Amino acid sequence: MDSDKKILIWDLPIRFFHWFLVVGFFSAAIIALGFGDDYQNFAYHAIIGLILFFMVILRILYGFFGTTYARFKSFLFHPKELFGYFKSALLKNDIPYLGHNPGSAYAIFFMLALIIGISITGIQLGLGNETLKELHEIFVYAMLGIVSLHIIGVTFHIFRHRENIIASMIHGKKISNSEAGISSSRIVILIIFLSLLSLFTFDLLSSYRAINKTIRVPIINVQLQIGESETEQEKFNKNSYEYEKDDD
Repeated sequence: MDSDKKILIWDLPIRFFHWFLVVGFFSAAIIALGFGDDYQNFAYHAIIGLILFFMVILRILYGFFGTTYARFKSFLFHPKELFGYFKSALLKNDIPYLGHNPGSAYAIFFMLALIIGISITGIQLGLGNETLKELHEIFVYAMLGIVSLHIIGVTFHIFRHRENIIASMIHGKKISNSEAGISSSRIVILIIFLSLLSLFTFDLLSSYRAINKTIRVPIINVQLQIGESETEQEKFNKNSYEYEKDDD
């Protein structure tokens, strides 16, 4: 339509959260799944996870006072609406949404819940509760599954509606004939958001002890074991060496 124009939908905090979560989650997953627990830099998997946990908490808070399309109430859909959305999408008569559609809305809620689950079980592992290791891994694989479905949904949307919603999450705008865009990108909120995240990260990294692989979590003030200490690793290497020597 001639009346279609670009309107601002996603504010800066939401865009930052989205891409930071993408980079952070895949970085942590690659370290853990690609290199394993014995990787010398495995501790960074936990550090990234703790930073993401804090960021998700900020995102949840922002879901109650953010701009229109950042608020949870703007994408609370009944399950019937979700199934109706999928049905209409397959029949090619689905209606475009300015904010999150039912599919992406449910994906967001699942991802937020899974990040919290991954973080809490990860903290428990750091406290020595090894019984939660399997649950921690289940949450990680579930997250990978939801992310994969989300990527498929985004790809389908791009080809179905000829709308680059990936670019929309970069510049924040969508093409519409509606006047229902947001009035501000909330740069001040982003600065506050980044300041809090930076303070948390600085405090977290300041407490990290590379020798014994321990770290203290700010706010809740608990110390976690996030990898094998050098002493434990040296002991393991020594035992391995003696075992190989005996075989000879």
